[in-house]
Amino acid sequence: MLSMVLALSGSSVGRAYLSHRYGLLQDLFSLLHTGSARVQRQVTSLLRRILPDVTPSALGAVISVTKLPPQDYGVPMSDTNEEFNMHQMGLLDVLLGCIAKALTVQVKTQSRSIIVATLSAYLGNSLVVTNNEPHDEDDDETDGDFKNASTEDVSVHVGRWWLAGNTAPKQAEGIIKLLKDMAAGKLSEAWAHVTKSAIAEAILNLTRLDDKQRTPQACLRTPTLWLALGALCVLDQEHVEKLSTGRWSNARISHQQSVAGNTPKPPLGPTCDNHDDGTTRALVLCADCGALCADCDRIFHLSRKARDHIRTVCKEEVDAVRVDLHEGCGRAKLFWLLALTDASRLKALVEFRDPSSTPGGLGAPSGLTVAGSGVTQTSGPTRGVCRFCGTKGDSGLLAIGNVCADEECQDYARNACCKRLACGHLCGGIANEQHHLPCLHGCDVPIDANNSKGHDDSFKNPWDETNDGNSSLNYKDIPRPRLTQDSEDMCMVCFTDALSCAPSLQLSCGHVFHAHCCRNVLSKGWPGPRITFAFSQCPICKSDIEHEYLSDLINPIRELYADVKRKALMRLEYEGLLDPDSQTLSQSAGMRYHGNATAYAMERYAYYVCHKCNKAYYGGEARCDAANMHSGAGGVESSYDARELACGACSDVSGARICPRHGTDFLEYKCRYCCSVAVFFCFGTTHFCNACHEDFQRVANVPTEELPVCPAGPKATQLEGDECPLHIKHPPTGEEFALGCGVCRNTHTF
Repeated sequence: MLSMVLALSGSSVGRAYLSHRYGLLQDLFSLLHTGSARVQRQVTSLLRRILPDVTPSALGAVISVTKLPPQDYGVPMSDTNEEFNMHQMGLLDVLLGCIAKALTVQVKTQSRSIIVATLSAYLGNSLVVTNNEPHDEDDDETDGDFKNASTEDVSVHVGRWWLAGNTAPKQAEGIIKLLKDMAAGKLSEAWAHVTKSAIAEAILNLTRLDDKQRTPQACLRTPTLWLALGALCVLDQEHVEKLSTGRWSNARISHQQSVAGNTPKPPLGPTCDNHDDGTTRALVLCADCGALCADCDRIFHLSRKARDHIRTVCKEEVDAVRVDLHEGCGRAKLFWLLALTDASRLKALVEFRDPSSTPGGLGAPSGLTVAGSGVTQTSGPTRGVCRFCGTKGDSGLLAIGNVCADEECQDYARNACCKRLACGHLCGGIANEQHHLPCLHGCDVPIDANNSKGHDDSFKNPWDETNDGNSSLNYKDIPRPRLTQDSEDMCMVCFTDALSCAPSLQLSCGHVFHAHCCRNVLSKGWPGPRITFAFSQCPICKSDIEHEYLSDLINPIRELYADVKRKALMRLEYEGLLDPDSQTLSQSAGMRYHGNATAYAMERYAYYVCHKCNKAYYGGEARCDAANMHSGAGGVESSYDARELACGACSDVSGARICPRHGTDFLEYKCRYCCSVAVFFCFGTTHFCNACHEDFQRVANVPTEELPVCPAGPKATQLEGDECPLHIKHPPTGEEFALGCGVCRNTHTF
């Protein structure tokens, strides 16, 4: 039925007809959450075609939404007099819910507790049954920060039944693309404005939660948080410019007015006493220094004599929100909460912050309290704050330094740079680095840096196509790319801690990651037996990882890459797919890879590392390895033994003749139980291909008379026909046989 409706929507007349079938629209939104994967894909395609002919108000009437999102979403929600109802359904909540149900969320609290949560685990059980029994306050003390969702007294409106269950990542990616296209105006101009407003409303609703709903155990069971996480996955640059309030919006507006040549308007709330412009917004009220902005507060209180000053955060900053979009990651930052999502990997982080801690990126180390109505006094300022984990204390190591006694923090401190930059912040990089890491607090970045697309276009990766990994690199000559991340962005390698939580590196591509995370990734290498080099690429831009601190790990990888590249291109040439004179691919092979012979060769062939000689050797075509993984032998990546990987030269049990031209570099063996090139060498006697190695206990015990004859398929199966897949004559199945030099053998087949 859906296929017929989808075909009907292919014409303008059909779309016009379907757009007025409101019952169909209601069913489509239901199937979006209850249908199979195929049905959900068809529904997404139908919505993309039908929605341009449906007005937002008409859709609101269909899904029982009484009020459309406000057009002027730049106005703070706190300025409105409406009472907030977190159970009131928004126009696009059904779509945002699809994204939220696919997210894997890491939750942190001020007690440093960490859990991994999903929407169905925390909200799904409260969708149908509402617990109206009185809540025992003693449960909070016994259960800690998190409790089972089924025992929490949180009711969810019956209209949000679709928040139950999970969404497949593929389906969530389709919804993200649909919402981004709607916001970009690809469906219609009316939907562009409404989509942006609905996304903004979902994010700003976080600021309207009351104090009772801001605790971890309560907030995780509100639909407001999860819909906001879904909205952050489809954040737009326009949201960054309009949604930020407090000192963040003041700085951006002042910058835009100065560029336009207009006189900046005085901001709402107190201004900095140390600035004479009358427009710089104050962040804190110091009992000794007066009202200060973030920069003045940091500089004034660097001295140990001034660290004991009693300072209070302004009321306007407590209610402020900052929205950022860095490298595809949306982030909303409130005084009590940090929410961050990575739409490409469908991961999220929610960090609940101590209300008495430093707000919103302020670098001041001590003596801050929250202002309700006026200034409040503190009993005594905290003298020390750990630069990595944020632990506060006035005794032990924190009394004399900025690193706590935690073993992990002490390990980071041994490798961390201790220099204080000109802006007053500590360098977030590693010790003895030739170039200091730019300030991660944004001091070196222009206010409008969010509009940048990344590093300079003129920058060239030091490992280009012509570099085989043997050239020496002078890191002092590499230009410094533009910084596009800050201290509160997550490390995209571990996605566990912010960049400020450990010494970090800025790679040659400009992106910043934890130093120890980079070393761990390069040390572990590729997953599975087949050599791949994706692990040595930047997780964000996919350019090669390059940094002086990692050179001892990178150099062997580059040498292996050069070896695999040389052998793959040689095999490609001997198979007639590469022109030896022009070094260009044949027309059939070059279309998909745009003539990139190296990429095609390394994608086509599977190479492995011999555990004896540590050289790369050929193990068949990659499509055979992929077919083996999809056919049910998917345990190869976790179950293989690297000691069983041996090249033909190191596993020569039949006295194969050495090729006078290529030596033993391309010596290959046939799998004993099928007509495939061997990859594994086990028991000191037997060669296996990937598929037979996965099922070796069965195929090795098959009686000789029951083994298939040539042509034999993987796992000792009989193939139809008479043509051997290897195109050679060989002994019966069950006997060891050396194929000889693979390059020369392929030459003879043409």
